[in-house]
Amino acid sequence: MLRLSSSMLDKLNITAGKEVVLSAGSRKTVITIAEHSAENNCFSADSLMLGQMCLRGVNQPLTFYFDQKKNKLKIGPLVGVLSGIPVMFQKSEVISLYQAIATAARNSGMLFYVFTPDLIDFEKKTVNGFYYRPGTRTNRNWVLQEFPLPDVIYNQVGYISKELLPVYRKLLEEHPQDRSAIKWINPVALYDKMLTYDVLCKEQLVKYFLPEARQLTSVSDLKNLLHKHGAVHLKPSVSSLGWGVYKVSLQNNTDDCFIIESHQYGGEKNAEVIRGNDALAAKLKTLISRQAYLAQQSIDLIRFENRPVDFRAHLFKDALGCWDCLAIKARLGPVDGVVTGLSWGGSRLEGEKLLKKLFSPNETEHIIREIETVTLKLARTLEHQQGVEFGELGFDMGVANNKKVWLIEVNPKPNWNVPPDADAAAAEIIFTEHFLGYCRYLLKMNELSVIVAGNNGF
Repeated sequence: MLRLSSSMLDKLNITAGKEVVLSAGSRKTVITIAEHSAENNCFSADSLMLGQMCLRGVNQPLTFYFDQKKNKLKIGPLVGVLSGIPVMFQKSEVISLYQAIATAARNSGMLFYVFTPDLIDFEKKTVNGFYYRPGTRTNRNWVLQEFPLPDVIYNQVGYISKELLPVYRKLLEEHPQDRSAIKWINPVALYDKMLTYDVLCKEQLVKYFLPEARQLTSVSDLKNLLHKHGAVHLKPSVSSLGWGVYKVSLQNNTDDCFIIESHQYGGEKNAEVIRGNDALAAKLKTLISRQAYLAQQSIDLIRFENRPVDFRAHLFKDALGCWDCLAIKARLGPVDGVVTGLSWGGSRLEGEKLLKKLFSPNETEHIIREIETVTLKLARTLEHQQGVEFGELGFDMGVANNKKVWLIEVNPKPNWNVPPDADAAAAEIIFTEHFLGYCRYLLKMNELSVIVAGNNGF
């Protein structure tokens, strides 16, 4: 039995004694509604119902949505972050963001938790999630608690151990019935850089911003691009964080002498001179025998203190399902570097602040607006060509010395790493508002006319 105060009964347009379908995430049960004696927005439930719904120990406000046509009373929504590692082992800035989301979710009556694939019970359709209890912002406030499978899963699995990989694949591949019931952010991965490039090339509106690229299969593929562009970046088709990237250029514009540059982890640069097509072919064979590579036109990137600079535009959808560019971060590589990023001795700054060090205020504003405009076009193009709805995307953008904006690559799971010169708390608020609003949009909860937040009486 679920008891609702008279004010809640009135707002939800439910009469005491009515039977309704109560749902919370993957759990459903038929219950009878009774009237609570409290005058304010308040509710309580018996232990049997709490056990059926896996809501024991939940001590927070909850939101109720009532769909009269379906006679369905919904609690939540329940939102889960799927991670490859437990929340307490995340980076401090990621934990801070999760705690900001958890606090905002709690205040709006939503249930939020973080879980790893091994914590799912597929038979019971439940999960042991790390649930944040407010207080001092420390890892000790994350406690394990059983919940229904969530309404929305935010997939943040990057690296995943061999032990967890089978369970992760089981969730993604072997349980389509769960996937059809659960909304995902994002539903489709974009791991293959060459396939993503081919998809984007179908749209003339964005093709202008794409550096020329092709699958690397032979020396002729590489040399054709070298003769056209002078320098080429070689990238694994499936990789992240700049791993396995090489820059190839012609030495003194000769046709049979090549310079291949790369970075060791931490930033030290290696430069190798290769003479002759046969030696180059042997080098390429070694690379592509390990994994598929693509060759991409090198961009003459702007530099700051002789450090190459590119930009990460972080896009997320809002409560209306519309794309918004939340942040543009500048990423600086090592001095005279080949790639950018922290792993290679790089650093990060707020994009606008970095640009102001190099350009006038008007030029800076133009470049920022251009990055925003282009990335919004790219996001819509990916959705149109793939036939799916994404919720979050990251775009690594380059700005050439002539100020033209280029797409370097697409990141389907952009890292949350606020530059040290940014207002981290303000950035967390913006992200949290978009994230929770988009979850409601996915579940079409904005279309329900009655939304009542009750004070927890469990």
